Amino acid sequence: MRKLHITTLILLIPITSDWAIANSSRTFPTGVFMQKSPLCTDPTNEDGVCKSDFKDCLSITKSGTHYRVNLHSVQAQQSICSFSYDMSPLGPSTLQYASRKGGSFKINHSGKKITIDARNFNASYSGAGICGAYADIDELSFPDESKVISTDECPSPER
Repeated sequence: MRKLHITTLILLIPITSDWAIANSSRTFPTGVFMQKSPLCTDPTNEDGVCKSDFKDCLSITKSGTHYRVNLHSVQAQQSICSFSYDMSPLGPSTLQYASRKGGSFKINHSGKKITIDARNFNASYSGAGICGAYADIDELSFPDESKVISTDECPSPER
């Protein structure tokens, strides 16, 4: 009697990132996130702090294969960062904005917060124009618990 040998063949097929993103069970968190402006300062105020006077807002909505991201943040000397961009997913936990004029930044969701990684992006230069002279978006973060129940979006800059 002959013994049968059963061999399992495992075939590895490369998967494109678009397919992996579209078929991922995890997606980037969407909604409106609001918090007191942690970076706000006011030179006319005795203690110099104004975080209780203003709220930062981040809204993220899925739009087809991209995400629409709006940010409004009051920072040092009440300078403002504000933008409304379509961002591309780089995976279930990262979105990216790439400017035609150069520069890009990412928004990451890890742990229990959403953080902007813009260390190679000058948000104040005249080409971007999304932040005032004393403001920056790099390392600005919103904890998951700052998500609010709202159908509104953050104020967006005039285009």
